[in-house]
Amino acid sequence: MKLSLMIPTFNSAETIERTLKSATAQTYRPLEIVVYDEASKDDTRAIVERVLAAAPADIETRLLTSDENSGPVKAWRVALHDITGDWCAFVWSDDVLHPEYSAEMMAGAE
Repeated sequence: MKLSLMIPTFNSAETIERTLKSATAQTYRPLEIVVYDEASKDDTRAIVERVLAAAPADIETRLLTSDENSGPVKAWRVALHDITGDWCAFVWSDDVLHPEYSAEMMAGAE
């Protein structure tokens, strides 16, 4: 069963690198990480692109973008409609996940 981590962002340059590094350090596979950035004016998108480019090859990653900030409800909905996993988790752009978070979550799902 594939797990999808959904991460919406907006002007998250101060926290997004730590969040993404914790997401890409997850031990569970198959795993996909979908980041949806809404109109960030800081370095958020550049940071996301750099960290996702360095992600392990066996993790699917995507950055979706919008030039409008519609708020968190639409951001979650956009990411939710894009993911391909059997299960999903909502991750805020300032969350830090324990490396076994995804494995524990999927063990519970089984």
